[in-house]
Amino acid sequence: MQKSRAHRHRRSSPRRLGGEVRRPDSGTERRQAGAASERQTADEQGENAALEHEWGSAAHRIGAKIPCRKQVAPMAFEPPLSVHTTKVTRLRTELFIPVVHLEGGELAAAHMNSAIRRSVRQMIEDQGSLADPSSQMTAYYEVKTNERGVFSLSLFNYAFTGGAHGLTLQQSLTFMTADGHNRKLASLFKPGSDYRARLSELVAAQIKSRQIELLQPFEGIRADQDYYIADRALVIWFSIYEITPYVYGFPYFPISVYDLSDIVADEGPLSVMNEN
Repeated sequence: MQKSRAHRHRRSSPRRLGGEVRRPDSGTERRQAGAASERQTADEQGENAALEHEWGSAAHRIGAKIPCRKQVAPMAFEPPLSVHTTKVTRLRTELFIPVVHLEGGELAAAHMNSAIRRSVRQMIEDQGSLADPSSQMTAYYEVKTNERGVFSLSLFNYAFTGGAHGLTLQQSLTFMTADGHNRKLASLFKPGSDYRARLSELVAAQIKSRQIELLQPFEGIRADQDYYIADRALVIWFSIYEITPYVYGFPYFPISVYDLSDIVADEGPLSVMNEN
């Protein structure tokens, strides 16, 4: 009982705040507190309004007296090509062929589609006869770049015509969509630049660092070496068995366009990819 009375006594005892003894708020105190709160809210609103006015005036002064920094105009946007797939199926043969569409650029699209069809036909011929009952062929493609007016892709053809294993062929095409013409490797670089020596040196360095096994010592790339463009990289590649054993497949050597910027041709595919 004594503990209960003591507990009740503590609950009803005055509260001490800041050295001053205060009893529970009366109705008068609650009304005074409410009025003070309203005055504080009004004061805060007034301060906020003053800040907004001050900021607006400062922004106006800055805009009126300080000229805007010159902006670098972004390069003109080139919408990507529309690409759809045509499927051709014959006995033991399945071909997936890309067909491009370019609104307002029908002639350029026709050039690109013509080059694609020629490459597809050439690889079919290179694979040889499918007379063997166990033979089969599949053609397909991979788009590597489709931006900034550059369209680069690789076409593949896999065929099994008997023997230990099948063989995959590849052809890569790179177009500027403005005219639709395929660009050979030499056309990517400035006239007179020794692009072969530069690229050969970079490829040789990768062969060494990646410890790629070669069929024979590497002597450099061909003048018309196969390549494609993937974003901001020039990818040099070699056919199966060209420099490496079959197990390596297609050896690829990506080279940053920034490592070639001093010899890249103006207005070419690599020049476009070299821009920020």
